[in-house]
Amino acid sequence: MSLCLKQSLAKLEKLSPGKLHQTNARIRAELGGAEWKMGICLLAMARTKGFRKLGYSNLTEYAEKALQLSGKKAGCLLGAARALEDLPLMSEAFRNGKLCWGKLRALQSVVTLDTEAQWLEYASRHHTDQVVRKVALSPSQWKRQRALAAARACSPI
Repeated sequence: MSLCLKQSLAKLEKLSPGKLHQTNARIRAELGGAEWKMGICLLAMARTKGFRKLGYSNLTEYAEKALQLSGKKAGCLLGAARALEDLPLMSEAFRNGKLCWGKLRALQSVVTLDTEAQWLEYASRHHTDQVVRKVALSPSQWKRQRALAAARACSPI
């Protein structure tokens, strides 16, 4: 075990359970903020094609080689950033650590500007696995949602 790890662990083990929980909660919020920042940075890099100027052929190659970030994680962060552009309440909740990564991933495909507040309320009262199950659509629900989206866009499915 490294000396730094050993010293950090020793300090944490001296904290009361309440203080240790506060530390965990603070770090959890910071993690959400870091993922929010990484997502928008990746979105900016994608839009400006900055990865090409740095010598990479695509954003995935850039993420994997330059950032040591898996292509899957980069794609998820990029997709989340794109979704959050139109969802200010969710964006702020994720940035502040009030909405965790798992819930954001589940919600980003079903939340609209009109339903954002209700979904955030639901997510705040339920565990991630419950949110995931709630947004999972049956085939008939999926067809209904697609038909509704097409009707709003005034275009055929």
